[in-house]
Amino acid sequence: MVKSVMKIIKWSFPILLAGIVIAVHYFWLSKGLFSEFTCEAEKCGGYIEIFTHIAAVITLYFFALRLHHQEKQVDIQIQQTANQKEQIELQIKHRIDDRFKSSIELLGGDDISVRIGGIYSLFYLATEEDKYRNTIANILCSYIRSRTQEKDYQLNNSNAPSNEVQVTIDLLFKEDGLFKKHFDDILNSANLRGSYLVGADFSKSECKIIDFEGSDLEKSNFEYANSESSSFESCRCKDAIFTYAIMEKTRLNKADFSGAEFSFCKLNKSSVFNTDFSNAKFHDTEFKKVHCSGDATFSDNVRVNTGSPTEKEVHESGFKSVTSMFPEGDYTLNPSGSENT
Repeated sequence: MVKSVMKIIKWSFPILLAGIVIAVHYFWLSKGLFSEFTCEAEKCGGYIEIFTHIAAVITLYFFALRLHHQEKQVDIQIQQTANQKEQIELQIKHRIDDRFKSSIELLGGDDISVRIGGIYSLFYLATEEDKYRNTIANILCSYIRSRTQEKDYQLNNSNAPSNEVQVTIDLLFKEDGLFKKHFDDILNSANLRGSYLVGADFSKSECKIIDFEGSDLEKSNFEYANSESSSFESCRCKDAIFTYAIMEKTRLNKADFSGAEFSFCKLNKSSVFNTDFSNAKFHDTEFKKVHCSGDATFSDNVRVNTGSPTEKEVHESGFKSVTSMFPEGDYTLNPSGSENT
């Protein structure tokens, strides 16, 4: 209270003093008190003008001081606000970091429900925070690899992946998954090398640029999946389903696709080297500009389109060497739409 009064006095006193000076001089002039000093009216008017200017200068000076003081107060408030904002951002960052650490800890839990909780927690954090998105995508891919490579896991999940692994696949590659919704934000391709994914469901998934090399994908489902530019090298894809899948520019070298279903699939510009397609089905499958070297095995009831393909037609379709030619039956082949690079 005392400080406030002092401030009022500090700023008001000069102005009040100037006003008193002007009033006194005006009073003297109005009563003719200057006449006894033989002061002419014009001279007295000059005095009034001088005092008026002095008072104005004093007033402006103190007004400028007051304005400067107010500006300093505003700057202090702005700095305080900025500091508060910085503190809030630091608190939020710490909470996000703590959330990330907690999710990682859940991922290593003994109970499957706890691990699934950690998977979902990481997924939601990745959708909310750009800086963690790429890291979390890599962590979840690494989790699939490490989890499915355990011998006990393979013994207990020989027909289908565990719930936690399938959930992770869904959150990574399905409709609202990281690789489908935030593909441009994830710098690295998905690394699922050597994973044990027998019976896994990748249907309608965004599987672009995934490295499946050496993985076991027997009886897995890639129906309507987009696996463009992915690698299936040395994979075991026996009886897998690739119906209506996009597999353009994929690497199928040294893989086992025996019994697989490729109907209405696009294999354009893919590479084939020593690949086993025994008993596979290729109804209305596109093989445009397939790059082949080595042998591709087509035996037993392989379907490659209507008509009876000859060895020459098969070679024209892009395969340099085909072992164990097709028996008589209903096959499909469209040499005109199959060009070698």
